[in-house]
Amino acid sequence: MEKKSILKTFIILFIGIVIGVLAGGRFTMHKIHRANNMRSEHGFVSEVSRLLDLSQSQLDAISPIINDFARLNHLRHDSFRVQEKRSYDNLRTDLEPYLSAQELKKLRRLFRPKGPKRKNNKNHQPRK
Repeated sequence: MEKKSILKTFIILFIGIVIGVLAGGRFTMHKIHRANNMRSEHGFVSEVSRLLDLSQSQLDAISPIINDFARLNHLRHDSFRVQEKRSYDNLRTDLEPYLSAQELKKLRRLFRPKGPKRKNNKNHQPRK
């Protein structure tokens, strides 16, 4: 009888830990998704509008300001990504004569593009 109650306690504890870890991971992924969403123009505008909970008259008054900033912010992020890729390419080019094929493969894997994929992202709008 005592072994059954101890076993039930441990099973319930294990299930609680699993549910807690999964819920914590989901909340973390949601925050990361919102932060990544702020890089796009549409995502920034929608997140600021949601966060500030503006009335329609306020939104009409400040939307040009928010849209201009969102556009510049998006361009700044794109420019940074291009500069970062160029820097990694230069580093790889400089290191190529000194590395073996196996080491070059590891280097390419290290510098492969990371982050969210932009295909099929509902908030991603094509560049103008």
